[in-house]
Amino acid sequence: MTCPHCGAVMTPLIAIYGASPKRAVCSECKKTVRTFITFTDILLLVAVALILLSFFLTASCQGSDVKLVAIIPERFSVAYGGADIDVAFAVAVLEEGGYLLGGNTFSTGAGGQDCLLIKLDDEGGVIWQVTYGGEGTDNIQSLLETPDGEFIVAGYTESFGVGEFDCWVLKLDPDGNIIWQKTYGGSAIEYGKAIRNTSDGGLVLLVNTGSFGAGTHDIWVIKLTHDGDITWQKTYGSTAVENSYTIEETLDGGFVIAGNVNNLNSENMSDTCVIKLASDGRLEWSRKYGGPADDNAYAVTPLANGGYLVAGHTRSFGAGAFDVWVLQLDSIGDIVWQRSYGGGSNDFAFSLYEREDGGLMVGGSSSSFGAGEFDLWILSLNPDGDIEWQETFGGPLDDSGKSYSIRPTGDGGIVVPGRTASYGAGDYDAWLIKIPPHPSSDPFGAVTTATVTDTSVTWTEAMFQEIDTSATVSETFVTTIESNLTRTDVLN
Repeated sequence: MTCPHCGAVMTPLIAIYGASPKRAVCSECKKTVRTFITFTDILLLVAVALILLSFFLTASCQGSDVKLVAIIPERFSVAYGGADIDVAFAVAVLEEGGYLLGGNTFSTGAGGQDCLLIKLDDEGGVIWQVTYGGEGTDNIQSLLETPDGEFIVAGYTESFGVGEFDCWVLKLDPDGNIIWQKTYGGSAIEYGKAIRNTSDGGLVLLVNTGSFGAGTHDIWVIKLTHDGDITWQKTYGSTAVENSYTIEETLDGGFVIAGNVNNLNSENMSDTCVIKLASDGRLEWSRKYGGPADDNAYAVTPLANGGYLVAGHTRSFGAGAFDVWVLQLDSIGDIVWQRSYGGGSNDFAFSLYEREDGGLMVGGSSSSFGAGEFDLWILSLNPDGDIEWQETFGGPLDDSGKSYSIRPTGDGGIVVPGRTASYGAGDYDAWLIKIPPHPSSDPFGAVTTATVTDTSVTWTEAMFQEIDTSATVSETFVTTIESNLTRTDVLN
């Protein structure tokens, strides 16, 4: 090396960790020269650089505040179960991150079948898991997070209430502890199917009822405060048998419902039905959509253009025994477009939502495609109903996406609950998968090739009656039981 002061040649020095000096004196100009950086210095610099890099990758600064940002996995597939049957029907994406998964369990709890609720982190890891129930059959069908960070779960119970089955609603704190719990019902059978937050700060509850209405089985809507008190309650139906599975608040503050009407004819066929309500429960219109065979709807979502998207299945049209059926309606229920999607066997849709770009996500099950008896099936559609991508997820046995909620995640991904017999600890395990928004570029599942068919159904007036009801509301006194279901990472 050369002296930087006089240019004289100096003898190079080799530094070893923690040993040699860092400076030398030039023999010509007698000035002190730094001759090398020790290995210790290099380690220190590398460590500082890694710390700074980690900080900037995981932190965002706002003024003097620092907010840590978790790295969220773009995909996972996790089963939760015990030795018996455990099923997930609903999932909520939580404001603080993570998920709330609900369904039922035979593996743990107080009775034969209990409500199952699991709070998860962003990777599907269990934060806590609990059951609620008595000696009979108890089930969660729907759940949500309230604006104040608490939880509402809704379903049905055989263990409590005044009838054979009553609708059951519980409000919980963020740790799963019960704030209040109530049943709503009459002398016969009531199944709670969906519950939603409403823009006025309350709740709307959708129930199938055998105790009230115009026929043997009607659609029942109960408007609640966030304390579970009834604001209004009405049934909608005819002398036939009506069932419903989903309710959503509309852009005008009213509600839209999707379900089916069993026509009680000699062939016992059913038609899809869609009902539009005002904010006070007044019936605005009700329509039926169907062909010569069974046609059912399980999901509806209001669109940004004021219309509605309806999804279910059809046996009247398509390529197989049952095909997924999707209809876009305008604001008064007229059909904009209608299509079926399927293969040679049975294909069903149970949930859907509209993406921010106007496209559509549809979740369901398929026995036409995939690796097993039934596989969870997801279709991505553009606003006109054309397929963007389609995939199944599952193993050699029955792996069903028969859930009433497919949800977008904060990072643009998709989560879908269901049940799996191919993976996990028991007969069936509750199942949750998360996938990125465009998985076909790096498939996590199996790409499918559904046949798309334009269908030709016309609508008819459903002629439903609107009837005020008088439910019996009963407080229940169940206690929370911690569960210990096994978490299993599933490799697809």
